[in-house]
Amino acid sequence: MIQQADHTPLEAPSAICALPYPERFTVWASRVWIECFRANNPTCPRLENMFRHARLSEHLGPFYAFFTLVAHGAQRKLDFRCPGCKNVGEDERLFLAILAAQQWGSPTTADCILADWLHRTAARRAAYPARMFAHGLAEAGLILDCRTCPLGMPTSTEKSAMH
Repeated sequence: MIQQADHTPLEAPSAICALPYPERFTVWASRVWIECFRANNPTCPRLENMFRHARLSEHLGPFYAFFTLVAHGAQRKLDFRCPGCKNVGEDERLFLAILAAQQWGSPTTADCILADWLHRTAARRAAYPARMFAHGLAEAGLILDCRTCPLGMPTSTEKSAMH
């Protein structure tokens, strides 16, 4: 369910440049993966280079696995932006919440968000690679600040489009 859509402004836009580095890296990586997926590229050299420089090469597999499950198992359109977009999408914030929840010991929060995004089987299968990637980020020193990531379900489940 990944498709190009017109930009729809957020109610309360937040700039990606205002995010701490671990969050910014994670959002940007997701955007680059989606860009490669849309171009039908099975691998993404730009993303692989990014992960190598962040000392995350061994965690690229769980990242790919997670987003492959999201791309094929989404039960609604998700709000992930293009790499050059300066604002953070609602589902990008929730992606950060999934990873922060895994890092900070709240897998139930991550499971609730995944259940909102994905069909039941895909949500169950996506939990493991999300956890592995979150722990990989932590091992590389990229700890997501749970205060900047809303741990919980969104207040609205508007059907946003990927952009």
